[in-house]
Amino acid sequence: MSEHNTNKQTNEEVDLIGIFTIIGNGFKRVFNFFGKILYNLFALIMRLLIFIRKKIVYILIAFVLGIVYTSISDKLGADVYESQAILQTNFQVELQLKSRLEEYKQLIENNDTIELARRLEITPEEAASIYDFDIKPFYSMNRMRFEYYDYIYETDSTIKSSFTFDEYEEDLRFEDYKEYEIKVVSGNKDVFEDLNEKLWDFSNFDNLELSKKRNQEMYLRKRALLEKSLSNIDSTRAAKRKALVKQAENNNTNGSRNIFEMGGNSGVSEEQVLYENEKLIRDELFMIDEKISRSENIINVIKKFEKTGVIPKSTNKIFSILYFVFGAIIILLIIEFFKYLSREETVNKWTFRKL
Repeated sequence: MSEHNTNKQTNEEVDLIGIFTIIGNGFKRVFNFFGKILYNLFALIMRLLIFIRKKIVYILIAFVLGIVYTSISDKLGADVYESQAILQTNFQVELQLKSRLEEYKQLIENNDTIELARRLEITPEEAASIYDFDIKPFYSMNRMRFEYYDYIYETDSTIKSSFTFDEYEEDLRFEDYKEYEIKVVSGNKDVFEDLNEKLWDFSNFDNLELSKKRNQEMYLRKRALLEKSLSNIDSTRAAKRKALVKQAENNNTNGSRNIFEMGGNSGVSEEQVLYENEKLIRDELFMIDEKISRSENIINVIKKFEKTGVIPKSTNKIFSILYFVFGAIIILLIIEFFKYLSREETVNKWTFRKL
């Protein structure tokens, strides 16, 4: 019986040793596989470095040619200037502004400088110097996060747990932003100041003026109601104080302790409610005043175009030099490849075999 148990235990130990051996061999193969990949990557990098070292003279020549090319192109090419304006829009006028700029871009593509000059009230020469119009939302990520938190706070609780900031940002449309940046590119550095006002002038749009008037009237009515509510709170507070004073005079014989008990127990909660209501109303009044101030104009100009445009910072010079360098490397690689084919041809290694 003991011999049978001993044999059984020995067989189990042998099975465990075999399992661990298989597992160990599996890990060894995995590590060897990744080790070979890393070694081959390092070998590839070393081969490229050796190739660059051998051809460093040609690469330096390409680098110098790239610098010379960019210098000559800068001297021969026309100067380009740009300027930006930042606007705050109301009544969804940003869509009409975007459409207007797209029409201007179409006029530029059609070389219709006469019509562009008429619309912008500038000379045809100044219109011919304009190369591009562009408009995009102007915002900061920090402010957008605060707006996201406000949106989540005001929405249903079932949305709060699943609607992320990335989804909120992705769902924003062009007209959902509050401020926009207009960029104009021109070959004339002095044309930008003439574009102020006329580029975003919507004073002749009767529908926008009507919307502005209705909007202002609505805000003013709401402001009047809030001010009336504040006045009622003040009247209630004054009447309550008067009643407490009268009650204190009538109960003066009962001692100060009863006065404070009656006044305190009956008045603290009501006074707190009045204070909270007053705070909410004043906060809402502040927001209404902001909306009234913002909606006084169809477009509020935060920043106008500068009097003189600036030359935009560009990385084209660096890319031009890199194009020359990478082009030289590719050409050298192609030459090495053809040399390899020539060597293989002389060896006559790649011949057809009989089937």
